[in-house]
Amino acid sequence: MQAYTVKAKDTLYRIAAKTLGNAGDWRLIAELNGLTDASIRVGQVLKIPGDFEETVNVVNSSAGISPPVSEKVRILEQNGVYFAEDENGVGMRVGKKYKKGVYRVGRVKPEEFLRDRRERLASLNLTDSEIKVMVATAENEGNLDAVNSWDSQFISFGLFQWTAGGADQPGELAALLTRIQQNFADNFQHYWGRFGLGLEGVSNKTGWLTLNGKRLSSTKQKNVLRSPLWAYRFALAGADEQVNAAQIAHALGRIGQFYFKPEKRLGGRALAELVTSEFGVALMLDNHVNRPAYVVPCIARALSACGMSPGELASGSDDDERGVLKKYLKIRQNHGSTPMTNAQPRGKVTRAHLDNGVISDQRGSFRTNQS
Repeated sequence: MQAYTVKAKDTLYRIAAKTLGNAGDWRLIAELNGLTDASIRVGQVLKIPGDFEETVNVVNSSAGISPPVSEKVRILEQNGVYFAEDENGVGMRVGKKYKKGVYRVGRVKPEEFLRDRRERLASLNLTDSEIKVMVATAENEGNLDAVNSWDSQFISFGLFQWTAGGADQPGELAALLTRIQQNFADNFQHYWGRFGLGLEGVSNKTGWLTLNGKRLSSTKQKNVLRSPLWAYRFALAGADEQVNAAQIAHALGRIGQFYFKPEKRLGGRALAELVTSEFGVALMLDNHVNRPAYVVPCIARALSACGMSPGELASGSDDDERGVLKKYLKIRQNHGSTPMTNAQPRGKVTRAHLDNGVISDQRGSFRTNQS
């Protein structure tokens, strides 16, 4: 295990890129050092992970192989870390104990899943262009088996850390689980349904979780989700190929929440008319996950800064769009009362995929089956 002393202008993103070769691995450093956000100080000595304490192999559940989710599991705690052990003595590391719940970074990297499971993703009607956009975005997000159950949202899971919602509020996790249930009913039953978890009042964005037929709404009711036993079940699901394909499809479905709607601030045009490159869509998706309300106003400000109208960009050139996106990247760093978190390094991660030829910045390069 290495040690790293924090220098001026360092961020966890930059430290992870320097020491681990992947900026998206900043969560591993955060987990190892007991950090739950990107706040670090100059001179602080951080432990840098070496070999992972745990290896998780993605399971091809379509071949009839599923990770065991035993109904008889012992939860053990050792040095502030939860472990699960089934009746056969098979164990796994669940995550760190933190506050009232569990903090698990996970080990199943979305970028590796996207690289290795393109055929599975194509079966869910995802275009090659959408998959490339997800590759360019995923490094900034969580691992597919990430689980957190310590904060005000009670439990969150997966790539975009979909949550159960706050007290007396619906959450996005129910919508994800509904997609899994609709596409892969046996998988939903295997990981959640047979343990009493159900769904209620789900839209394409949010819904309610139920347990044994009763809605989980209040703080007291939702606190059951903080249990390391539920973290264990979700973590195992995050190593399942079909569950993870549904995660990717659901993440890309977020594009439909902001891309096609005519916007008054954009002269009645939709973003789909203005920003049509894979690079542009990847940047906006990254922004929407972090600060959804900021995407449209940031693009509107970028247009103004370039002296362009929405109509001019809609009929503009590749260079016109590149110029607007350059302004947009700067604007989103400081826009709003609570600006986008890590906007600059996140943008650099996405641009690296452009520089490496994974995505294109040519207008019209983004192709989607959504509408």
